[in-house]
Amino acid sequence: MYFRAHDIDAALAAVERTGGSVLSPVQQAPHGRYATVRDPDGGLFSLLGP
Repeated sequence: MYFRAHDIDAALAAVERTGGSVLSPVQQAPHGRYATVRDPDGGLFSLLGP
């Protein structure tokens, strides 16, 4: 599952600040930058930004 983020760097900082973790560093793809994260309850998802 992907969630769009207008500022992926700020979104990743918010994930870590609220107890989640970044599982993969930001990667570049043809459709934008993305990273996979885990929320504090263990849910996995990716953030996609410009």
